[in-house]
Amino acid sequence: MIVTRKKVSAYKLATHDNASFTPNEVLRVSAKNITAFCQERWSVVVNGTLPGPEIRIPEGKTTWVRVYNDMPDHNLTIHWHGIAQSTAPFSDGSPLASQWPIPPLHFFDYELAPSPGSAGSYFYHSHVGLQANTASGALIVEHPISANSTATESKGRPFDYDEDVTVMLSDWFNTTDAYMEQGLGLGPYRWIGEVQTVLVNGRGRATNSSAPVTEECGLASIDVEPGKTYRLRFIMATGLSFVSLGIEEHGFSIIEADGMYTQPYETDFLQLGSGQRYSVLLKTKSLEELESANGTTKGEFFLQTTTLARPIVTTSFAVLRYLLPGSSSTTTTNSTASICPLLPPHPPPIFLPPMTYGYLDYLLSPFSPTLNSTLLPPTPARTIYLNISLTTSPYLLWTLNNATPWFEAFPSSANSSYLQSTNSTPQNFSYPVVHETPYLVALYQGDEKYIPDKEVAASENGYDDRVGAFTLPKGEVVDIVVQSNGYGANNQGDVHPLHLHGAHFWDLGSGNGTWNKEAHDALLEEKMGGEDGWNPMKRDTTMLYRSPVRNNTFGEGTNWRRWRVRAGEPGVWLLHCHTIAHLIVGMQSVWVVGDYNDIVKVDNVTAAEGYLTYGGDAYGNAERDPKVVEWND
Repeated sequence: MIVTRKKVSAYKLATHDNASFTPNEVLRVSAKNITAFCQERWSVVVNGTLPGPEIRIPEGKTTWVRVYNDMPDHNLTIHWHGIAQSTAPFSDGSPLASQWPIPPLHFFDYELAPSPGSAGSYFYHSHVGLQANTASGALIVEHPISANSTATESKGRPFDYDEDVTVMLSDWFNTTDAYMEQGLGLGPYRWIGEVQTVLVNGRGRATNSSAPVTEECGLASIDVEPGKTYRLRFIMATGLSFVSLGIEEHGFSIIEADGMYTQPYETDFLQLGSGQRYSVLLKTKSLEELESANGTTKGEFFLQTTTLARPIVTTSFAVLRYLLPGSSSTTTTNSTASICPLLPPHPPPIFLPPMTYGYLDYLLSPFSPTLNSTLLPPTPARTIYLNISLTTSPYLLWTLNNATPWFEAFPSSANSSYLQSTNSTPQNFSYPVVHETPYLVALYQGDEKYIPDKEVAASENGYDDRVGAFTLPKGEVVDIVVQSNGYGANNQGDVHPLHLHGAHFWDLGSGNGTWNKEAHDALLEEKMGGEDGWNPMKRDTTMLYRSPVRNNTFGEGTNWRRWRVRAGEPGVWLLHCHTIAHLIVGMQSVWVVGDYNDIVKVDNVTAAEGYLTYGGDAYGNAERDPKVVEWND
């Protein structure tokens, strides 16, 4: 049955049974012992592997991904990091904001419809507890490809290259998610600890390891051929690590950031925070360049990462391996599956710079004013300030503007447990949990408390303390300034990779100290002036840095970042730190864009009733097929 509602696209109610429905992709999430970095660990994984399978989907079309929660005692959601999900409102994967989690032994059909012009590098990951440390995979949105030509232009991409390789970075801890989450909920708290290594495509090896080289105990290899151009998609799927990355004796050119094409920018290192993605063009050496003066040929070069802003510096490696004439290795579509027999080098072969404040600020510009829908930022109606503060007694608590954090808590039953540390046991306190129902679900249920207040939405800071959420009228343009203040060791603060669901924003840069509007506006005018002036990039994840100096005054400004956001996608969206432990203990906020009629996309709420209860009919299991709303054609 097809029904329509004024200002809302047609939608269809459907039962996804085996006879009438076949998902485009299937992800099965389970928990088991896996081995990486020569260590075994109980981990949540997708399709049994770390990382999970790479998914490639077309822009401008609808893709259905069926996600099975095969865990008997844990909830699950999957978030499609960087994809705006306004056309499929219950498919963003943010628990207690846009959907109920998938209960144990249930499944959910996610609807993805990336808009035309959004081709680029993304990833998917669990949004429950610390599961994303290991439950993630690459998500590549592809250009439409003409059947009549293989020319670069016919593929819609502005840059030519021979092969496309994904390089996914993830953290490896030697303690379990459950142990780390439980520690965050103690008073005094126990920090999650430091990473053992940063894995490259799920692989890594300690410098001092004496174990034999195997798939679970070896360095990942990126196999290339001489004299070619490769697009390397670096996807930062870490939950804690912030790194500098380089490739021995190779430079490269940045061409994409967070799914948006850039003007080419030449560099010899990247600085990546959790959730960020960069594509670079790597031009490999010729055979002649690989030959040394003594007639030997060097065919292996190390890729190196070094963690930043952590008390313990961790250096990790993979190998860029040339497939030379006579080599027994062969290239594959996903050549990163190779194992390299080389051991980690000591000392490291690359000098990587320390943390670069304002990395790429005022340097990256969009490739064109039309590609990826990137335009010059419009004038904002107002500025919303987010001040970050930290409490460590009796427990760890991050807040924005000293408001009650938006904690995620889930229903509990005989076969379902709370995943977040806010409800772990044993513990000696309880965080203030004020949200019993996902915000979007509450709106569909007609709970008047959650209907955005237009006067509050139009107020200076837009925060509605009745519901603990920021509200923005549809179409409004605002600046968001996130201000970090002195706290923690030496009152230096911390680094925070800030991620926005539901939309990209114009990144207007960052700075040390306290943000000053007049000074920053003058800087922007200077940078953006003239024919060759800088134009800000649209991003979905950018870094807020800690103070570069020690012994700051508690509570005084240490670092800031400024975004410009157009509230163009009605819905309920999260803005949060992508350091997962920070998110768990409160560093996230809910943003409600539009009014009730903008957000609720059905003419009869009963059409969506399967989404409105935990384990409702929109969630399938072994006994029943899911009853879903198909939002897109």
